[in-house]
Amino acid sequence: MKKNIIIFSMITLIAIISTSLLTSNQRKSDAFLTRYELQSLSVIEIINYLEQKTDEPAGFNAGITSTKLLLSDNQDTVEMDIPANLFYLSIAPFINQTHPCANHNLVTCTGELQRETLRVLITDTDTDELILDQDEVTSPKGFVGLWLPSGRNIEVTITYKGLVATKQLSTFESDDTCETTMQLS
Repeated sequence: MKKNIIIFSMITLIAIISTSLLTSNQRKSDAFLTRYELQSLSVIEIINYLEQKTDEPAGFNAGITSTKLLLSDNQDTVEMDIPANLFYLSIAPFINQTHPCANHNLVTCTGELQRETLRVLITDTDTDELILDQDEVTSPKGFVGLWLPSGRNIEVTITYKGLVATKQLSTFESDDTCETTMQLS
């Protein structure tokens, strides 16, 4: 009987501590988002907004993995889940210059072709399903940010002023969110 009371007390204590930590983390996250005026935006809206923004405050950082949006500054770090069944891929095709990248950084990544209209064609290579076929305008930082279905093998073709680049990519959890190796020729 005494052993059961001790076990119950330990479980209760762990539950109280866990709840307290979750509440504290939520308050920290809310304060961070409010500090940067992002509190009323969904994770998709935050990413779309930051992809277009060029005047981030000093010390602010935003990176994207296949499953998380990671926001940070000199004080805090906030993680937000990417919605299930979606994958964010940011592509910076180039003609002359690029940079290596794996997980897209919404603050520091800059591509060569800024505010340019590109034709983007994306096909699922397993099913031949057309995922996207439309004009996209690169951001002020030179990237086209695309919300794609997750868990797909895809072929991406970018056309710009008669130049073309094609690449096989995929949108699985282990895949990169930044594509900077598509040289237009």
